[in-house]
Amino acid sequence: MNPVKSEIEQKWSDELLKSIKTHIPCCSESIYENNDITLKTFDENKNDPKDVYHFSSNQNLTPEYIKNNIELGWDIRRLGSNPSIPIDFVHINFSPGGKILSSSTNTTMKFVKDHPEIDWDYLKLMMNTGITFKDVVDNPQFNWKICWLTLKPDFKFDYIRDNLNIKWDLNSVSFNENTEFIDVKNNPKLRWNYSYLSGNSNIKFTDINDNLHLPWDFQNLSSNSSIEIKDIKDNLHLPWNWKALSYNSNIKINDVKNNMSLPWDWSMLTRRNCSTLEDIENNPDLPWVKQEIEDKKITIEDLGKKKNNFFSMQNYLTKVISYEKEKFLKSHLVN
Repeated sequence: MNPVKSEIEQKWSDELLKSIKTHIPCCSESIYENNDITLKTFDENKNDPKDVYHFSSNQNLTPEYIKNNIELGWDIRRLGSNPSIPIDFVHINFSPGGKILSSSTNTTMKFVKDHPEIDWDYLKLMMNTGITFKDVVDNPQFNWKICWLTLKPDFKFDYIRDNLNIKWDLNSVSFNENTEFIDVKNNPKLRWNYSYLSGNSNIKFTDINDNLHLPWDFQNLSSNSSIEIKDIKDNLHLPWNWKALSYNSNIKINDVKNNMSLPWDWSMLTRRNCSTLEDIENNPDLPWVKQEIEDKKITIEDLGKKKNNFFSMQNYLTKVISYEKEKFLKSHLVN
């Protein structure tokens, strides 16, 4: 990494921790999960077991640091799903049981096959994002809970067609982005969830428009990331949800500017993450909602003054940190 950039990012890490501790002390432990907090910042400021618990998820953590500070009381579950910490390292140094390893997203099929002595939990393994559909199908010797296969991102509908005797979860199949409309069309007797299908980005608008007799959910369809401005303009007679369309990240600012006669929801357009402050500043003539703009500019100090509970604070904090980081890096890179 560029040494100047590295130095600036270290300054940001220190500034972020200091700001959170000063203004939002209820988040002063959980902030260690944020990957903007560097290993150096953690090492110089750790003073509570909860700091260690949260930093166990931080991707700046290294196996070497853990080994040199094994007495700190690392959280094994979090280490097992930290992309920076190999599962072999966790297994050798902490000897976690099969339930923990089965849930650890760093666990691979190779690791499972290399360690038959572990008491694996096959339901947890099936739910584990580190184990793929192909892993399961290629290893039938294990006691898999096959009905959960539909949750796998790489799931193939062909497997259902060839195993109709199994009680499949059609909700997750409908949601799975490997599902194609041809699967739906050729299997009308299956209990498809059309609400989930409507939001599935692999279900194209042409499929829906050619099959309007099916019970599509137009609120979810309006949020579908495959929807384009042409689909909307050519089909204004359909019951679009304009709040959802306005929040849809696939509808660009230029799409909106070129179609100002459409009933856009400017509160949602202003609020959405893809409408940046730069977009707003570059288009001052548009009817942006002032309060939503102010919310985009909120600082960590401002957030600390709000009377939010811990969980709502956490949800808001990610956006606020992103905004503050952008300002911090710009000012320091310029200077």
